[in-house]
Amino acid sequence: MAGGLFILHGLIATVEKRIEPHLHKLIDYLVCSLKMENCDAMSTRLTAGLISDLSNSVQGEMVQYLPKVMPCLQAILMDSSFDSEAKLVTIVAFGDIVLAAGPASFA
Repeated sequence: MAGGLFILHGLIATVEKRIEPHLHKLIDYLVCSLKMENCDAMSTRLTAGLISDLSNSVQGEMVQYLPKVMPCLQAILMDSSFDSEAKLVTIVAFGDIVLAAGPASFA
């Protein structure tokens, strides 16, 4: 799992905003990754980091995916089985999503 997430990170960093046409599939993949019962700490950190990267790349386009992404990130913060590093990366993802979506999305 982690290997695929590393490859995805490279793809997002390379193509940046050109990834928008494929954003819905990527979000579905990342949400699925976060919901997996046997998701390890490394995969959780990588997935939350990828959500941050996507938010920074596509900016306002992230708004339509908030109902899918935010509950998954919130679940990580509420789950005591995740380590503090996974939670820190998740908090950063929240911040990047909020900055990318803009204040109107959270008013």
